[in-house]
Formats: sequence, C-alpha cells, structure tokens
Amino acid sequence: MINDIPFSVLSASILAACAPLVIIALGEMITEKSGVINLSLDGTVLFSAMVAFVAAKESGSLLLGFMAGGCAGMVTGLVVGYFSIYLHLSQVAVGFALSLLCRDLAYFLGNPYSRVPGPTLISSKLPFNDMLPDFLQKITAQPLTVPFAFALLALLIWFFKFSRTGLQLRSVGENPAAAFA
Repeated sequence: MINDIPFSVLSASILAACAPLVIIALGEMITEKSGVINLSLDGTVLFSAMVAFVAAKESGSLLLGFMAGGCAGMVTGLVVGYFSIYLHLSQVAVGFALSLLCRDLAYFLGNPYSRVPGPTLISSKLPFNDMLPDFLQKITAQPLTVPFAFALLALLIWFFKFSRTGLQLRSVGENPAAAFA
C-alpha cells in the first residue's frame, strides 16, 4: 500500500505533518533548557489546538488562530513554572495534573466544534516553483507552518548558542547556583 504512494507526495506529507511537532518540541526545549520539567505537554497540545481551532473558526483568521493557540500553550507553561518554581510543588505532579486538566478542558470546551469544517492552511509556493522538477515542486509547496517551524528552529539555535540571554538561560537550567555566581 505504501509502495503505491509516490515518494514526493509522501515526503511532502511528512514535512507538513511534522511542522507542528517541531514547533511544540522547540517550546519544550526552551522549558527544559531553563531547568523545568514540563510533563503536561500532551494536554497542552490538545488544549492549544482546540483554542487555535475555535479562534480561527470564529474569527475567520488563521493568524489569530495561531496566535491564540500559542498564547494558550504559553499560559499552561507559565502555570507549570509558577506552581513548580514559586510554590515549590513537584514538577511531575503539576505536569500530570495539568495534562489531565488541559485534556479534559479541550474535550469539554471543544465539543460544540467537533465535526465542524475549519479553515485551511495556505500553501507557500516559491516564485520559481514552476521551473523545479515535480519532486521539488511538491516538497516546496507546503503550508506556511513548515517554513515557520524551520525558521524558528534556526532562530532558537542562534539564541541558545550566541545570545547573552540564551547562554544565561542554558547555564541557569543546568546549574541554578550559577545564577548567583
């Protein structure tokens, strides 16, 4: 069955499907580099996706949907950080409880929107896409989340390797006593 799918279509589909996962992994990387363990990631993803879908559906704006989903993810990350750092609660317990809470909130609040068609993503075609071979045309004609995910990856690599704030964040995450040295 998989042999019936052309390699270019399969590669393009994999790229499109991995972009949201890359963005999620980059957010988790920031959390882990700062020294906090966030076990609520799966619940956060469900809740953020529900918020993004509802915002995009109700407003008609994909950009607003992406921003709302990102804000929902940031708020849950702030909740994990607040309970773990300021209230000194177990990061594992906080992450587990928040994962269940976010998952259930997503199902409860998103139930009216189940089986509702939503907005579609716009493909980003290169200006010279018609001159490329068929294989590369399918690879380069991706939703805008794909170039955004890889641009964000490059930005975070630069941030953690070359910026003062990124280096401080890495050092504090590895050794919290280094912040006071």
